[in-house]
Amino acid sequence: MEAKKGAGSKGSGKADWALNHIQKLYRVETQLKEETAATRYTQRQEKSLPLLNQLETWLTKSAQSTYTARAYRLIISFAVLYILVLF
Repeated sequence: MEAKKGAGSKGSGKADWALNHIQKLYRVETQLKEETAATRYTQRQEKSLPLLNQLETWLTKSAQSTYTARAYRLIISFAVLYILVLF
């Protein structure tokens, strides 16, 4: 929620969008908690990978059109960590 705080009076549309995608990724992981490794891998490819691709595209566009604020660094760090841990 630090990303939303950092938006201040400018609004938090970008932070909301990113946090929404991160929440979707967490939901996928929650649903897969009791599944086998093979099932988790398959479901991540089907459900998480498209979300990560959207997040990557958004991050790339956002980095090109705005200053890299602390909120963006946190989101980028999360996305990289998520990719490294799960894939």
